[in-house]
Amino acid sequence: MNRALSVFIALLCASLVPPAMYLVFSAWAPGIIKTDGLFELLFGVLWLVSLAHIIGLGLPIFFALARAKRLGWFSVSTLGFVVGSLPFAIFSYPTTQEGYSASANWHGKHVALYVNGEPTLFGWLNHAESSLAAG
Repeated sequence: MNRALSVFIALLCASLVPPAMYLVFSAWAPGIIKTDGLFELLFGVLWLVSLAHIIGLGLPIFFALARAKRLGWFSVSTLGFVVGSLPFAIFSYPTTQEGYSASANWHGKHVALYVNGEPTLFGWLNHAESSLAAG
């Protein structure tokens, strides 16, 4: 099989993982799969977002690794993890919110995440942990 076909098949398979996970998890939650078309719409939107993410971020990184002759399971897995984490990390970046305070249970310890609008160390650690979990 030539390389272009292999990359195309891998791209399609990778883009179907998030919608497939939605399909599996919605099968466990009765009442989510309905006949009103919402399920199909969400499945399609998940697939399009996943495909755009792979084409926009994954393919350029893959081709850069190939050009640098650094393709390997470790480099591809690591950068795939980073590419998966990056959008969540950017969109959930803790910002200053004047007068806002929040606390949470963080690994069994009650900690402040925001104090008077400023994220605390635990706020940043919580953000890092959530971002890594998204990868």
